[in-house]
Amino acid sequence: MSRSREQLGLTVEQSKTPIHVGNEVWTLLEAAQYLHNQRREADPDTKQALELSAELARLRRESRKVEDRSLFAAADALEKSARSIWAEA
Repeated sequence: MSRSREQLGLTVEQSKTPIHVGNEVWTLLEAAQYLHNQRREADPDTKQALELSAELARLRRESRKVEDRSLFAAADALEKSARSIWAEA
């Protein structure tokens, strides 16, 4: 089941932020929904979670440089979620 941006704690602006995952472009909302679903899977896609974690780390660093604390916090939380998926496997 998909969660809304409000349920995932994202602002409208954050939810529309594009990120690159592999050869695809996702929004931060799509990434958050993906992670939410993967954390509930018995056999999560750890490779995809690793790629997502790397991209979220990049977004976190960039948001720190431009002093966007809100985006930094969202990217940081999602990166930790992605890391926990591949670290548990």
